[in-house]
Amino acid sequence: MIAHERHQRILAILEKRKRAGAVELQAATGASSETLRRDLDFLEGQDLVVRIHGGVLHPSVAASEPSLLQKSRSAVEAKRKMASVAAGLEAKVWPLQRGFTLVPIPASMN
Repeated sequence: MIAHERHQRILAILEKRKRAGAVELQAATGASSETLRRDLDFLEGQDLVVRIHGGVLHPSVAASEPSLLQKSRSAVEAKRKMASVAAGLEAKVWPLQRGFTLVPIPASMN
């Protein structure tokens, strides 16, 4: 499949579903991970997709997602409470995922 065909297939998937993962797009286009990365870079440069970790969003969906700054400023008190609880646990290692909820934990450990 040539680049233009892959781009059209990616865009068609996003028109239907509004978001797609890299694995799904690789299967749909038959592209390697490196080729898909270049395709998504190209499409993002044309403002046709928005890259996210592990895939892409249709631009209409991305516009409705809160920015990182907005996420960092939301529910601040609840995040501090969770951090305080986590810091009080006796465990030396915690299985945590990424996100702004984790930011207050180091300050709570003092």
